[in-house]
Amino acid sequence: MNFAQALVPHFGRRIEVFMDNRFLQGTLHGITDGILSILADSSVYSEESGLFSIPVANLEFVRILVG
Repeated sequence: MNFAQALVPHFGRRIEVFMDNRFLQGTLHGITDGILSILADSSVYSEESGLFSIPVANLEFVRILVG
C-alpha cells in the first residue's frame, strides 16, 4: 500500500496538510495521479480557503483529524 492508497478510506474527513512553507486545514476531497485535493477552510494558521491541488511529493505529512 502506498501513501495515496492509505488516504482513500479518509475521503470526506477533516485533515491537516503540512508542506515546507504552508499549512492547510480542511476536508480531503480526493487523491489521484500523485495529487492530493483539499477543500481548505480559513483558520488561525491560514486565511486561505477553497479547493487546492497539491503534489504528494510536496507534502511533509497529512494528519487525519478525529471527531
